Amino acid sequence: MDRELFISLILKGEYNEAELYLTSNKINEDELENILMYAAYQENNISIYTFVVNLLLKDETAKLHQIACGLMSNPLCFIEGAYSTAYYHAKRAVQIEPSDVASKEILLFLHIVPEQLVSKEEAIRIAKEILEIDPLNKTALNFLSEKQV
Repeated sequence: MDRELFISLILKGEYNEAELYLTSNKINEDELENILMYAAYQENNISIYTFVVNLLLKDETAKLHQIACGLMSNPLCFIEGAYSTAYYHAKRAVQIEPSDVASKEILLFLHIVPEQLVSKEEAIRIAKEILEIDPLNKTALNFLSEKQV
């Protein structure tokens, strides 16, 4: 797959063509995430996020919400409102797939950002939910030990 061509389609706003390119090259959501995260760090361009939103409008999945959340909470976090956008996507991913540990971990992260989008009480509840699913989850265990719960 020619990643540069794919990303250039996205940067030009040619989302339908980019989606066709994805389909014809049989790119799965994990590979898509890797490509888009790398591109977002390189390009610092909101179009990459908007492409994911375009995909979500056609097929809303927890994984696509995770990708959108990851873009907004990492490479594009410098954009005003990025963390609250990430929060929305993490919550949606959990609503779609309640056992989604990755999105719940992101919610814990959103407790410690300056905006503190997740309250301490909610974060403790989320950490305990993670441990019900994955009793050895280091993120949740570390969070609870730091909060001395």
